[in-house]
Amino acid sequence: MYTFVTTKGEIMGSAKSIPTGVLTTREARAHVSHLLEESRRLGADAPVRFFGAQRRAEAAVMSAELAASLLDLMDEVVIAQQVRERLKSDAVVSGTVEEFFEGTGVEVAAARSRRIRHP
Repeated sequence: MYTFVTTKGEIMGSAKSIPTGVLTTREARAHVSHLLEESRRLGADAPVRFFGAQRRAEAAVMSAELAASLLDLMDEVVIAQQVRERLKSDAVVSGTVEEFFEGTGVEVAAARSRRIRHP
């Protein structure tokens, strides 16, 4: 029997015989229902469980809540990197909107007066 503790130090309960460390593929398969129950109960605080052949970490199981949070975080990191690269490049334009569109035939005042409506 294993006791699970959240990242806040709260004891959340126990599960029957889920081994710690890297699980074998057979162990992961045998404990799928316990892993799902743990994820439901603990949400993002559920531990990430690694598994693979001969106890080599080849894959991981985590709660959907944690996976969604990690994906959002990865998006933010990628966006921040893109912003840093653009700010360093010559692609950064300075000046007013009117100066940017000067000579293009775009009427800035008319464009600003239009309202964009979402369906």
